[in-house]
Amino acid sequence: MIVRALFATALFVFAISTHAATDYPTGYTKCAKEGETCTFSGTRSVAYGKAGTFVYATLTGPLTCSASLFPTINVGTPRYCSYGPTGGGGTCNPTAITPFINGAQTASATISSGAQVVFAPTPSSGGSWSWSGCGTSGTARQQTVTPTASCSATATYTNSCGATSTQLFSITVSGSGGGGGSSGTPVGFGRATTGGTGGAVVTAHTGAEINAALCARASVSTPLIIRVDGTITHANTTKATGSCDTTATEIQFKGVSNVSLIGVANRGVLDQIGVHLRNTSNIIIQNLHIMNVKKSGSPVSNGGDAIGMESTVTNVWVDHNTLEASGGESDGYDSLLDMKAGVTNVTVSYNHYRNSSRAGLIGSSDDDAANTNITFHHNWYENIEQRTPLLRHGLVHTYNNYWSNVSNSDMIHGINSRMSGRVLVEGNYFKNSNNPLIASDDSPEPGCWQTRLNTLDSISYDRSVGNGALVIPVITNGQFDSTCTVTVPYTYTLDASANIPSIVTGNAGFGKINP
Repeated sequence: MIVRALFATALFVFAISTHAATDYPTGYTKCAKEGETCTFSGTRSVAYGKAGTFVYATLTGPLTCSASLFPTINVGTPRYCSYGPTGGGGTCNPTAITPFINGAQTASATISSGAQVVFAPTPSSGGSWSWSGCGTSGTARQQTVTPTASCSATATYTNSCGATSTQLFSITVSGSGGGGGSSGTPVGFGRATTGGTGGAVVTAHTGAEINAALCARASVSTPLIIRVDGTITHANTTKATGSCDTTATEIQFKGVSNVSLIGVANRGVLDQIGVHLRNTSNIIIQNLHIMNVKKSGSPVSNGGDAIGMESTVTNVWVDHNTLEASGGESDGYDSLLDMKAGVTNVTVSYNHYRNSSRAGLIGSSDDDAANTNITFHHNWYENIEQRTPLLRHGLVHTYNNYWSNVSNSDMIHGINSRMSGRVLVEGNYFKNSNNPLIASDDSPEPGCWQTRLNTLDSISYDRSVGNGALVIPVITNGQFDSTCTVTVPYTYTLDASANIPSIVTGNAGFGKINP
């Protein structure tokens, strides 16, 4: 494996569509198929992809063409590397973006629900634009949207020499039901979580620096905020000692408390290295992109979980993260967020779960009954096969979440309540979902649920009682029935389920807030 630190790390993403899609961009020279050696010299822009869709990195050759050197790309295999001209040794610098909303030079605005918003940043020519969030889409510089809930949009500008810059726009809708979320206050069972508030603030660029900051505290409970500004990998992570219990293969909070781990802008990335919580309390994990953590193959980390919690963990807030795999167990991955052996009082909010077989479980076996009081809200489950979540024994509240799959056949089941687990399911939007709410027969006893105000959009059931299920809900007038009464001891604002796709896709995941 080529270690990324050997190369310049000015990474940027730019998808290209041509009239006749090729396996390398115009002006680039194809040099290697994935796994082969690309034999150029010097430092150049290198493209990776196929069929007109590419990502880019500035790298020094020769090198082995490998996905690990580039940002994530959604295109089939095989993929190819190609290099651009040296450009005479010049430097390509990003172009500053000037934000405009409704004609005013500003990056934020407060509007009434449904009012028209026009984003029109400059420069107006000389490069290309891409957008995400708040109802924006496509490549037009000017975007017109009509938000009904608070949201954020991100504009990305790629100039003529290939350097990218981004601009975050924030829209606050007066009286909105919570749409964009908050970077400072959890709602739900994890509402008492404060993390490292009031403590020292340390910026870390490597895993070694994260561990060093954790271990340098006066005690295991001294408040600390660690801001992650860079890509954390196995190569830059080493074990440290002190007021801590760290490892070189994961970011571990074991026997500690009062810590916040927060990504800076969209630069806080954990690549193939997971976060492990054990015997810990009052932890915030926010605004991070945690990706491709494996339990088999190489390298391995955290049992294959992006985030794993176990053995007496309480008061945790997991917020505005992107948790991503590239397949299922046969590909070496396990779950994106698992809780077991005594996890309580957790809020999981505005996270983007992507491209994994398993989102996560609460309770690792039918005998694991010590996990309870978990809130999931405004999360996006995109191309997730199962366990959203799988619940045994505990109490869960899941509201205003969004399930989206390419087709129903891509999903095994959604919320799976087993072994007397109780779940309040309300205000969610299920799109192309198979077995979205179920008590499967993988345990001898079912759980139960109370439901209200969900949107069921192209759902299906291929399990029935006696054939893979102990209980499935009756659907009447487009709504799941309830099989028990479930209440929660806190206040919250419920967004209308019809608005959840736009609210969640515009706000869930990393890079959407500035904590």
